[in-house]
Amino acid sequence: MKIALLSGAYKNAGDFLIVERTCQLLEHVITGCEIMKFERRLPLDAELEKVNGCDAVVVAGGPMYHRAVYPKVFPLVNDLSKILPPFLIIGGGCNVRSSASTDIFSFSFSESARKLLDRVEKDGMNLGCRDVITAKILNHQNYKSSVVTGCPAWYDVEYIGKSGFCNNKQQIKRIAISDPGKPENYANTLKLLKWLRMRYPEAELLFIFHRGISADANTSDKKGALLQDLVGELDVMGVKYKDIAYGAEGFGEYNECDLHVGYRVHAHIYNLSQARRSILIEEDSRGAGVNQVLGLPSIPAYSYTSFPKNRYIRKLNSMLSDNVNPYVVEEVEGWLSNLDTYDQMIINAFTMIQKYYDVMHDHIKQLSRLS
Repeated sequence: MKIALLSGAYKNAGDFLIVERTCQLLEHVITGCEIMKFERRLPLDAELEKVNGCDAVVVAGGPMYHRAVYPKVFPLVNDLSKILPPFLIIGGGCNVRSSASTDIFSFSFSESARKLLDRVEKDGMNLGCRDVITAKILNHQNYKSSVVTGCPAWYDVEYIGKSGFCNNKQQIKRIAISDPGKPENYANTLKLLKWLRMRYPEAELLFIFHRGISADANTSDKKGALLQDLVGELDVMGVKYKDIAYGAEGFGEYNECDLHVGYRVHAHIYNLSQARRSILIEEDSRGAGVNQVLGLPSIPAYSYTSFPKNRYIRKLNSMLSDNVNPYVVEEVEGWLSNLDTYDQMIINAFTMIQKYYDVMHDHIKQLSRLS
């Protein structure tokens, strides 16, 4: 079987992890499949012959359920009927500001986005969802074929069917801290680092940047300057840091850590997929959705008390840092002070991942009927 995989991996290490693990899952479930990768941000007109030579078009992870996914996120082709193979969505997500009902039930798809989603359902494939929040949104928008598969990055095929807990809960000697995606959370990040150093004076701290440390073709000059300011603060504090952008290999930095705490959803997912201790600070519904479906506590980076319904006012508040949760450090401290309880929650989350793998397996297995 030939599969055309639409890849969204450009800079963020998490996107590369999604592509890597999607390929591993497809090869694990569909024995002997051949995978061809195409950049989803580029029109497919010039590649149409190659795409139509495949048995299926797979979209995995990322903002699949964006308000204007087609043609804004996925330009594809002007006439979707020109793409002959059926579409399969694996672990697609919807990114809203929070898990609040006002965000979930006020969400709507554009008319053009509906053309793509309607096409997937017409192809006879279920709409694979990353989390329950996404499934709720789809259901409210009258898409009834949604199924929660989890994100492809949840699944390390080498850990499927395993049980147990990887961390030594007696000592925390190495701590990885993943970077915020939003600059308004930098101040809280520095507070967190200072607290971790005080709480674990003998531990090695490693700060990991998932999306680079400077401006380039995929990061604006403004954001690059803010990142460099953060790097400067780390240098002053004497905290080691690592840039793992532009690939999935850098996730190996987490392998020897006794604890991950930070903002990157895919750092959280990577550690959970191998039954390691991880605490996520949620910047939006992506993090909230993962923690909700796996039964882990919610630590929002934002403050619900200053959370207006109007999304434009929320964006302004975000730019002014008026929407930041002032108790992030206290939230993290609370769970690390009850480590036996939190460790049991990690074990339970890993068990849930194993159970959701069966759903993911059956979802991917839909492709078998095409060959």
